[in-house]
Amino acid sequence: MNNIWFFDRYGTAQIILDGQGRFFNRHGHNLGYVRDNQYIYNYRGKHCGWIEGYVIRDLYGNTAGFSQYSNDFPSPIFPIPQIPPIPAIPQIPPIPAIPQIPNIKPIKSFGWSPISLTDLFN
Repeated sequence: MNNIWFFDRYGTAQIILDGQGRFFNRHGHNLGYVRDNQYIYNYRGKHCGWIEGYVIRDLYGNTAGFSQYSNDFPSPIFPIPQIPPIPAIPQIPPIPAIPQIPNIKPIKSFGWSPISLTDLFN
């Protein structure tokens, strides 16, 4: 799979995960990356969350985003996703900072994160 769209709690297409494990928004701005196939980091080296079964979770185990391939449990009921827009050409990613040691993984919840999908990377 090349580019995978992730949607927020309202089914709005927000971010893309490319084939190299990098996240960028619909405007092509780099947000972060996946490390060790599960840890989500921003480019400042901050651990921001997890991705499992194509579900993005915050540091508290709440769901921040999902894709059409999502299959992780537990999770909230996903809305019908909108048709994604044509994304902008992604910027050249910055050199990542040294990543912090990841947090202890929390118990997954059925709830939505209070943090928006794009704010997860701040």
